[in-house]
Amino acid sequence: MSSRLYAPLRQPYYIWAPAFRYNSGGVRALHNLCHALNLKGEEAYVLTSVVSSSLRTPVLTPDIVQGHYDADRSPIVVYPEVISDNPLSAQNVVRYLLNYPGKLTGTPIDLAATDLVYTHGLAVVPEGWQADLLHMPLVDTKIFNSVGADDKTRKGTAVFLHRFLENDGKPSPVTKDSIEISSRVKHRNAYELAQLLKSVELLYVYEPSTIIFEALLCGCPVVFLAESSHYPLSVMKDYGQAGIALGCDSAQIQAAQKSVHEYTKEYRAIEAGFWSALEGFIEKTQSAAEGKVKRKLHFPSDRLGAIGSPLNSFVYKDEAASNSTDSWLLARQLSPTQEKLTKQYLLDSGNDRKLGVLVIDSSSSQAAINKTINSLAEISDDFLSCECVIFGGHATDTSSLNIKHVLCSVEERIYKINDFVESSDFEWFMLVEAGSEFTKGGVATLAVELTKAQGYRAIYADEVHRYKDGSLGAALRPDFNLDYLLSFPTGMAKHWIFNREEFCAVGKFDPALEDAAELDYLLRLVQQGGFAGLGHVPEPLTISSTPLLRDNLNEIKAIERHLRDRGYENAEVTSSLPGRYHIYYKQEERPLISILIPTKNQLAMLRRCVEGILETTRYDNYEIIIIDNDSDEADAKEWLAAIESLGDEKLKVLRYPYPFNYSAINNKAAEVAKGDYLLLLNNDTAIISESWLEELLNHALRPEVGIVGAKLLFPDKTVQHAGVILGLCGPAEHPFIGESMDASGYMQRLEVDQNYSAVTAACLMIRKSVYQEVGGLDEQAFKVSYNDVDLCLKVRESGYLIVWTPHSIVLHEGSVSQKSVDTLPVVKKQKRFIEEQDAIYAKWLPSLARDPAYNPNFSLVQPGGFKLTDPQISWRPLMSWRPLPVVLAHPADEFGCGNYRVIQPFSALHNAEMIDGTLSIGLMHVTDLERYDPDVIILQRQIQEDRLEAMRRMKAFSKAFKVYELDDYLPNVPLKSIHRQHVPKDVLKSLRIGLGYTDRFIVSTEALAEVFAGLHTDIRVVENRLPVQWWKGLQSERRVSKRPRVGWAGGSGHTGDLEMIADVIKHFSQKVDWVFFGMCPDKIKPYVKEIHGGVSLVEYPVALAKLNLDIALAPLEDNLFNECKSNLRLLEYGACGFPVICSDVRPYRNDLPATRVRNRFKDWVEAINMHLNDLDATALMGEELKEKVMREWTLEGKNLEAWYKAWMP
Repeated sequence: MSSRLYAPLRQPYYIWAPAFRYNSGGVRALHNLCHALNLKGEEAYVLTSVVSSSLRTPVLTPDIVQGHYDADRSPIVVYPEVISDNPLSAQNVVRYLLNYPGKLTGTPIDLAATDLVYTHGLAVVPEGWQADLLHMPLVDTKIFNSVGADDKTRKGTAVFLHRFLENDGKPSPVTKDSIEISSRVKHRNAYELAQLLKSVELLYVYEPSTIIFEALLCGCPVVFLAESSHYPLSVMKDYGQAGIALGCDSAQIQAAQKSVHEYTKEYRAIEAGFWSALEGFIEKTQSAAEGKVKRKLHFPSDRLGAIGSPLNSFVYKDEAASNSTDSWLLARQLSPTQEKLTKQYLLDSGNDRKLGVLVIDSSSSQAAINKTINSLAEISDDFLSCECVIFGGHATDTSSLNIKHVLCSVEERIYKINDFVESSDFEWFMLVEAGSEFTKGGVATLAVELTKAQGYRAIYADEVHRYKDGSLGAALRPDFNLDYLLSFPTGMAKHWIFNREEFCAVGKFDPALEDAAELDYLLRLVQQGGFAGLGHVPEPLTISSTPLLRDNLNEIKAIERHLRDRGYENAEVTSSLPGRYHIYYKQEERPLISILIPTKNQLAMLRRCVEGILETTRYDNYEIIIIDNDSDEADAKEWLAAIESLGDEKLKVLRYPYPFNYSAINNKAAEVAKGDYLLLLNNDTAIISESWLEELLNHALRPEVGIVGAKLLFPDKTVQHAGVILGLCGPAEHPFIGESMDASGYMQRLEVDQNYSAVTAACLMIRKSVYQEVGGLDEQAFKVSYNDVDLCLKVRESGYLIVWTPHSIVLHEGSVSQKSVDTLPVVKKQKRFIEEQDAIYAKWLPSLARDPAYNPNFSLVQPGGFKLTDPQISWRPLMSWRPLPVVLAHPADEFGCGNYRVIQPFSALHNAEMIDGTLSIGLMHVTDLERYDPDVIILQRQIQEDRLEAMRRMKAFSKAFKVYELDDYLPNVPLKSIHRQHVPKDVLKSLRIGLGYTDRFIVSTEALAEVFAGLHTDIRVVENRLPVQWWKGLQSERRVSKRPRVGWAGGSGHTGDLEMIADVIKHFSQKVDWVFFGMCPDKIKPYVKEIHGGVSLVEYPVALAKLNLDIALAPLEDNLFNECKSNLRLLEYGACGFPVICSDVRPYRNDLPATRVRNRFKDWVEAINMHLNDLDATALMGEELKEKVMREWTLEGKNLEAWYKAWMP
C-alpha cells in the first residue's frame, strides 16, 4: 500500500456476514476477514446486524456506500457461499467458500465469469472450480491448548452433532455413551468446552467444524464417522493427518492418539501462513478491480432494517451492548473454585431464603415454559431454593416438573398473583415471562446478596435481551434512578425481586394497571419510603425477549398518580418517542434566575451568547451577570462599558481583575446575584431553543432536585455533553461525545431525563440556597478543572438529586472560553491539572470509582462510556465476602521472567485456591484500581516514566499492599544483549523511584538482594521454580543420532554468552551434532547441524525435551549482570533429563549435579571430551539432575507457600 499522503485510495471491501456470534466458525471467519483487512491498512466493512467490539469491523451503511460511489470507487464485495446470487449488484465479487456451495441452502451459486473464488479449505471446492486458499485461523489457542491435559487420565468420549441433527442424521451406535455437544443440550462456553476436550479420549464428528481444530489443539484425537456422515471423506483433508482417524478402525485411532500432539505445530503453520495468503488476496482482488467503471450498488432494504434503520426504531435494541455480549456472557461463568466457595458461603450463612418465580404464560407455549423452568432447575438448587408457579389461561403439562399452575385470564392475572403471594411462604418473589432463562452467575450472585438483604424492600438485577436474529444484548442498568424510571420504565421496571412481607404491607399490585403493575408498585415504594431498601445486583440474572418500545397508557396513569401523590397536581406526561416519557411538572412558581457568564475578550462569542438569550428565550424572568476577567481587547472593553452604562437590571457587568479562577469568578457573581436560582453558563454557548431555560427550571423547582444539566451540542450538531460519568477516562468524563444529536444512546439514555452524579458547569442550574449550603465552587482545590464535579458531589452528598435532561438543548463550542482566559504557560497548566486531578481523587475516589449512574460492568477506560469491560476485571463473584486475598499482578511481559516470576506463581496460587484476582500487563487507572480494590498489587520491572507516574498515584490512592518484583540486574545489562536498548539510561534512578512507592521488593537470587540492599528496607528472595503442569513427565531419548547431540536452548539476550564458546563449537563440529534451540549467533551457524526456531511458552518444555540432547550447555559470561541471574537454565535442562556442562559462575554454584567449568577454551573442551568418552555415566548424571529438580524445584508444596508468604503483607 502506498504511504503517500495524496496517493489514490484503493477499493474498499464490503463483506456480507450474518450477525456475529462466537459459536459459529463460519460467521467468525467473515468478521475476522474484515478485521484482518483493516489491520493490514485496507478499508473494509461488514454488512450485518451485530458486530463484536473486540474486532475492527465497521458496519456498512447507505451513506458509506453513497460516499464511495461519489468518490468513483469500485467496492470489492465478499459473499459467503450461502449467498447464491449478487444481491448488491456488485461489479467486483469474491466468493468465500466456508462450506460446500449449496450445502446449507440447497441453492447453487450463480458463479459469474469474473467472480474470484477463495476458500477456507480446499475440500469444499466443487470440481472444476478454480479457488485460492485463504484459511482463517479461528481458534483462541490461549483457551484451546493441551496445558493441564494428562493423556493418562482421559476417560470416555464426546460427540459433536450440530447440523448433523438438523439434516436428520442418525447417530452411530458407537457414540451412544458419548457426551453430546449440540444445540439440544446445555450450551458450553469456550472454557467449559476446552476442559471437556482435555478430559475425553476421543471426539466423534460427522461434519467439518472448527471444533476439530479445537479438539486437536487440546490433545484430543478426532474420529470422523464417514459411514454416517453427509460429507465425503475428502472433507477431512483440510485438517491434516495428525490426530485424525477416518472411521473407527482401531489402528487408525491408535495412530491418531500417537500423533495428536504434533498438530499444534501444524496449526502454528496455518497461523503463520494466513498473513501472506491475505496479502495475496489483497493484491489479486485490488488488481481485478483496477480500472473498472463505478456502478451504483443496490443496498437491500431488508438488510438496512437489520442494522438500525427506521424499520426497527420501535424495537428496543442496544447495538453498543450486543457487540460482544455473547462472548462477554460466556466468560461470566463460575470456576470450580468460585462455585465451591460460593456454596460454602451460602451454607455457612444459613441460606434458607426462598424465591418465588411467577412465570407469566401469555402465549400458552409449552416450549417457552419448559425453557424457563429448565434453566432455573439446572442451577437454582445449587444456590437458591426456588418455587416456580405458572400463571396463564391454558393448562400446560408441568406434571413431570412438579410445578404449580394457576389458571387465569389476563384480566384475572394480577388478582390471582396477589392472592397467591399473600398465601405463600417464600420470602422473595419475581415475575418473568415464559421463555425467559436464568443465568447461573446471576442466580449465584443474587443468592449471596439475599443473605445480606436485611432492610431491602425490593432488588433488581441486570438483564440480557435476545433479539429476533438470536444475538444477545446486555441491558446493564444503573443503581436506582428515579428520573430514569419515570422517563423510561421499559428499561428499569421489569424483573424486580420483591420482598413478600413488604409487598403485602404496601398494598400489592394494582389490578387496574395490569401491564404496568411493577412500575406502579415501585413508585408506591418510593412514595412511602424513598430510595431506601431498593437494591441493585449488577449482574445479568435473566435472558429474555427484547421488549418493544411503545407508549403504555397504564404506565402513564401510574406515573401521573405517583406525581399527584408527591404534590405535583398539574403534572403532565407526554411522549414524542414511543415508551420514552417527557414529564412537565407544571409548577406555578416563576422565580428570578441569575445567569452567570464569565468572559475575557472574545467579544463575538460573548455577544452571540448574550444576544441569543435575550432574543430566543421564552422564559423572561431572568437577569444576566457578565463577569469580566480583565478583558484587554479594545472591542470587548468598549462593549462591556456600554452595557454597564445602560444601567439595565436585566443585564449587568461584574468586574473580576484577578488571575483566572473559574470557581472564584462564579462565587463572586453568586454573591451579588438576586435570583433564587443560578445558571452557570459558558460564554462559548449559543441558545438554539426557546424552551431551554424552562426545561431546566422544570426540574430545578422540584424540592428534591439540587442541580439540573442540559444537553449540549457541538456546532456540527453532535453531542458534547449528556451528563458526566464519574471515573471515566480519569476522574470524570462526558459519555456519548460525538454521537449524532438524534442518537438514542445506550438504553435510550440520550433521549430521556435521568439522574447523573454530575453534569458540566458549562450550563448548570442550581438553587441559590443549595449553592450556598454546600459552599459554592471550591476556589482553592479546583480553580479550573473538576470544580463542577466537586460541586455536584457535594450537592448529591447533601441529599439532592442531579438531573440531566435532553429537552434543554444548547450549542457549546467546548473549552474555547477557558483556553482564551487561562493564560498560564502549558507546563504550568499541566502541573495544575495533575494537582487538581489528585485533589479530586483524594476527596472523592470511592465515589468516582462507583458511579451509581453507571454500571460496574462498563469500562472506565474506553472513551464514550457504556462499553463492556473485560470480564476478568468485572466478573467478581467472591468480592462481597472476599474469602481469599485478591491479588492484582502486573507482569512485565507474557514470556520469560514475566511468566516465571508472576504469571506462573499467580496461576499456581490461584489453582491451589490460595488467592483470587487477575493478571494485567497494563497498570490500572486510579478509578479502575479503586473499583477493583485488590489486597495486593504485584509490579514487575516497572521502569518507564508513565508507569512510575501510575505507581505514584497507586501509592497515594490505593490501600493495597504493593510488591515490586525484579529478576535481573538492569543497571548492568551486557553490551551485546538485545535487551540493553530497552533499558533507560537512568534506570537506577527509575528503580529508586519505583521502589519508593512499594512495600516490599522481591528478587530471584541472593546476589540481586545484595546489590540492591540499599534500595529497600524489605527485600525478599524467592527463587525460580518450574510450573508442574509444563515440566512434569517430560520424556527425552538418548543417542538418537550417529554422533552425540550437544546443544543449547534459550532466548535472544545471550549473544555474548554464546560467542564466548564459539571456538569450542567450531572445535567439536566434526565430532558432535550441534543443536541450537531459539537464538543462534551468525558466527556459530556454520558449525550447527540443527537450528530450531522459537515456540510459544506452552510448547517450549515439550519442544526442549524432544531435542534429545546427550549433553546440554549453559555458558554464562562472568559479569555482574550474570552473577545476579538465577539457575533457571539448569532447572529446565534437568526437567528434560539432560546432563549439563555449565560455566562456574555464581548462579550455577549450588548442589544440582552438573559439570562446572571456568570460562576458558581448554576447560570447556576437556569437560565435553570427558562426557563424550563416557556417555553412559553422562546419562546417569542427567537422570540424577532430573530427579533432584523435580523433587525440590517445582512450583508446588513448600515452594508455592514461599511465593504466597512473599506476596502477602
